[in-house]
Amino acid sequence: MRRYDEADLKGLHNVAAVLFRLENSRAPDAIERVVACLVDWFAAAEQTALRRAFVVWLKRVLLPARVSGAEIPNVIE
Repeated sequence: MRRYDEADLKGLHNVAAVLFRLENSRAPDAIERVVACLVDWFAAAEQTALRRAFVVWLKRVLLPARVSGAEIPNVIE
């Protein structure tokens, strides 16, 4: 994942690219930028299951590892 440059990944519109961008993000503002893209992308009703899966992964895996000590709101979607 770290072999891919942010500029290369940003132009791709697929779940793997977004996941790589999140994994490569180290600062809270970088994570926030990628999540903002996800909000628009996952807004469609047919994306409900994928949206929920990303929320769970963000809350349980990524955010606790990257932003330790931060209060993470109880968000379902």
